[in-house]
Amino acid sequence: MEKISIELSAPKEKKFELGDQMIVVDPYISLSTRRILIQEYLSIFLNELDDLTERYLKAKNVFMMIVIDLNTNIDISNLGVDAILKNDLWNLLRGHILNLGEIEKELKEVVEYALKEKEMQKSIGYNFDRVSNKISDLLDKVSDTDLSKEGIAELFKKLDFEKDSINEIIDPSKVLPKPRKKTNKNIVQ
Repeated sequence: MEKISIELSAPKEKKFELGDQMIVVDPYISLSTRRILIQEYLSIFLNELDDLTERYLKAKNVFMMIVIDLNTNIDISNLGVDAILKNDLWNLLRGHILNLGEIEKELKEVVEYALKEKEMQKSIGYNFDRVSNKISDLLDKVSDTDLSKEGIAELFKKLDFEKDSINEIIDPSKVLPKPRKKTNKNIVQ
């Protein structure tokens, strides 16, 4: 098969009016912007300091604001999420960005993968492997220790450090699910 050279041009900017303003949209989210979107979304969504609903809403809103900031001529510094949604700006922009649906699907897959990975790290098997590796490393260190008084003292320091390291891995609060709170709904009078 004979190869040919082709020239590909970037999609042209799209424009639409919103009130008396001309909105300019880059219809393609670049790879660098995609990376930013995924990193920001994950860092917010996987942060367990907030409840799930709060994390989801924050991540979704940050995603929207990044797209608007990096793919339009809109200055978002004085623009709130409520104003964007009330004026249907987000839906108008969605129709002008060609690969937004693809990125949202990709983001969903990345979140699912990250959640599975996080769950795996809490599993007993994963932590058992980590403890086994620590013990193997510890045995290697012991076999290399000289048996003088100083060598044995150094060995006890290493053992104490490794004990703390192993305890951190097998901390039950990191492995076992948290117990559910009892509510008065379960009590029959």
